[in-house]
Amino acid sequence: MKKFVALLTAICLSVTPMTIFAYDTESVLKDIPEIEDFSLHSGTVFGDSISDVKKKEQEAGFSVHEENSKDGKHSIFYKGKFANINDSYLLYRFDKTGKVYNTRYSFGDIENFDGQSKNFATIASELKKKYGDPLFDEGEGIPFVLLEYNDSNSITGWACYYSRRQIFSSDEVEIYNCNQWLFKLDDYYLLIDHSLVGTDMLGWTYAHELSYTYLDEQTVIDTLNSYNDSQDEIANSFNDDL
Repeated sequence: MKKFVALLTAICLSVTPMTIFAYDTESVLKDIPEIEDFSLHSGTVFGDSISDVKKKEQEAGFSVHEENSKDGKHSIFYKGKFANINDSYLLYRFDKTGKVYNTRYSFGDIENFDGQSKNFATIASELKKKYGDPLFDEGEGIPFVLLEYNDSNSITGWACYYSRRQIFSSDEVEIYNCNQWLFKLDDYYLLIDHSLVGTDMLGWTYAHELSYTYLDEQTVIDTLNSYNDSQDEIANSFNDDL
């Protein structure tokens, strides 16, 4: 993973001044690290059916907390103690064929900033021990941003993107931290996204989330290319204004 991060850093420094963050798609794909034998929770894996997930979670002692269907897609929530953190949730998302493509943990007491910050640091440390150096770590690197992937309300990586560019400011949103990892498995890619974000609606709350997303190679390529295109548009717009 260190080689992968070094490659992205070199790419970042070598581009033109206004296209600050860009990927060399071919080089990135070649150097994405590989892992084996990945599973989600309670022995679930990407591609499991709804019944597979329910059976495995039930055998592990977890009962369905909430279940939803919309536009042919299904989701299941579990509530309990995850990663040794009480009052946490685990969400499974299923595609239109009924197969798992994404899971997301939402940890802890969302009104307790100190507790959420401590838990974020603990889990980030454990993830780094397990998976090595992140693709994106505490504002350093190039974020991998998935827009509208399988779920029009899901924007994975947006916290990393805005924390890196440092152009997002609001009295109602504060991005505290974000880590990402991207791996190649036998026939798919795995994106791990870990973030801590505060929002002020009727008082400040702090969302500490960890997600795992299944990606096919074409989605990875399209995402990298789309990101580069967006950076070119930003650079061109800026130059036109000067």
